[in-house]
Amino acid sequence: MSDIFFKRTFKCFISVLFCLLFFETSAQQPKAKISADVKEVEAIQARVLDISGYDLDSAMLLAKQALQLSEKFKNDTCFAFAYTATGWCLYYEGNRDSAEYYLLKAINLYHKHKILPQEVNCLLNLSYVYQDGADYLKLMNCLKKARPLAEIINDPIVLANIDLTMGSTYGDMQQYEKGKYYIFSAIAITKQQNRNDMLTGCYSACGYIYMEEGKFDSALYYYRLNYALSTGLNDPESIAIASDNLGEAFQKKAIEKGCGTCIDSAYYYYKSALHFFTAMNSPGNIEYAKMNFGSVLRIKKEYKAAEKYLTDAFHYFDSTENIKSACSSAMQLSMLYEALGNYKQAYGYTIIANHLNDSLQQKKRTDSIAQMFAIYETEKRDRAIELLNAKAKLDKEKISQQYLIILFSVMSLVFIIVLAAVLINRSRIKQQLKEVKVRNQLAADLHDEVGSSLSSIFLLSKMTAKKNAEATDYNMLEKISGNTKEVIDKMADIVWMMNPKYDDGENVREKLEQYISRIKDIATFKIILEIDEAIDTIKFSMEIRKAILLISKEAVNNAVKYAGASHMLIQLKQIDKNLQLVITDDGIGFDTASVIKGNGLDTMALRAKNCKGNLDIQSSSGKGTKIKITLPIPRFRQKIAEI
Repeated sequence: MSDIFFKRTFKCFISVLFCLLFFETSAQQPKAKISADVKEVEAIQARVLDISGYDLDSAMLLAKQALQLSEKFKNDTCFAFAYTATGWCLYYEGNRDSAEYYLLKAINLYHKHKILPQEVNCLLNLSYVYQDGADYLKLMNCLKKARPLAEIINDPIVLANIDLTMGSTYGDMQQYEKGKYYIFSAIAITKQQNRNDMLTGCYSACGYIYMEEGKFDSALYYYRLNYALSTGLNDPESIAIASDNLGEAFQKKAIEKGCGTCIDSAYYYYKSALHFFTAMNSPGNIEYAKMNFGSVLRIKKEYKAAEKYLTDAFHYFDSTENIKSACSSAMQLSMLYEALGNYKQAYGYTIIANHLNDSLQQKKRTDSIAQMFAIYETEKRDRAIELLNAKAKLDKEKISQQYLIILFSVMSLVFIIVLAAVLINRSRIKQQLKEVKVRNQLAADLHDEVGSSLSSIFLLSKMTAKKNAEATDYNMLEKISGNTKEVIDKMADIVWMMNPKYDDGENVREKLEQYISRIKDIATFKIILEIDEAIDTIKFSMEIRKAILLISKEAVNNAVKYAGASHMLIQLKQIDKNLQLVITDDGIGFDTASVIKGNGLDTMALRAKNCKGNLDIQSSSGKGTKIKITLPIPRFRQKIAEI
């Protein structure tokens, strides 16, 4: 298959494929956010892409209508759609420069408004323009911009189409391994997506690269896959292209390998291609098929039929200034007339073929220089990208090292801080242990020495009182006994306050319950004690235990002496990070502004203040009294409680 025929058939394939891609990506757009103006121009663009391949005049009229509407609406997105439609029509018209101008304008607008699917498809459009003009440098730059965008929008079909175009382009640039890499990628994606309509083009492009390499058996393998798939899809155009591919592969194998049966196969497939192209009424493809079929007829020595097909093809290519195909058909006619013995005609067509070949060689040299420059620029750009990637990797490693240094420094600082905190805490714990040891020793001494002495005085006074009957002495001894009992009780309280084994909340609860139980026997009113369960989990300090017990006693004693209450409620609870002792009675109350000093209120306030707390008294005549003491729980004791 000739290069020009390949480009033309590939152009037909991508035209249909681009329409499918446009409809698929358009369906993914959030239509609810698109205005009616944009929808109208978008619909015109879709129609242009659909009919440009077979009704170019109508497509051009629609493209002009889209431009007029865009001028009316003054909307960038409308302009982008209109420019895409116009560029596509100009591409089919063969006006590549104008097509490039409009498509670049559309791409810039899509990029500006971040319409990625349309930007990718428009870049693909532009790549076909560059491919048709063999402008490989611009073509590869265009595709390399489109490929990462296709990965961002996560559209495998668009990605497959880009890989197919890149593979075909590398094949045209004679970089066959790169070409096969991208085409195999396109084949894998289309198989995964179950897109047989695209797979035919992939097989055809893969066979073309193997043909250019001279690997005819591999080319035949992929061309047969293409033919079988096209037949299964019942697509006349795909069948025609697949038939022509197989005909060319068998013909070249017959000529270069001397395979006689291959000519018969080439004859069969070329004839099939001519039949399908004729049924499709595709003039250019018909003449290509005639030239190929005529060349096989010449080899089979069916000279009369070969002369008709080759003459028709030559005149068509000569009139359309298709130099390469005109040269090929002229050379075939020269060989045909030489075989018939008509040397004059053979000589005439030889002169024509040589003249056309000179023009073709000149163009080929120009194209070769441009191709080498494109390859050089592409490789230079790839090397630049590799260097940038290597630099980025080194920078990343450098940043990682800096992060490690910073992390090590931070961890070292944290370790030093933790170590310092541990040492400080250890010192504090040692100090507390010393304090506990002193408190234990002092409590033991008070209990053993002072406590035992007071107990002895109490017992002796009791015994003396029983033996001595005189009233005065008896009263004096009873008073001594009572005072001694009171001192013993206070001493027991002091021992309880100082002994660290009673720091637990359970012991505080038990002490208050014991005290209230004794008071109930002598009080003239009902006393209720309420202690939260959370209190049991707290580790109290000596100062706070002392304040709670003594303030409770003071409040109860005041109520017994002065309140004349019928009910009293004592509550001990934890509120956030604080302890609250609330003592309420329904007695006669008092005026807090004119209260007489000496009734214990100042003492209660001082005890609360010593524990960094506060005392709040609410009372008025005839409305009872409410005493609320708020004490903070020491921080280290809160942590113990929370654990």
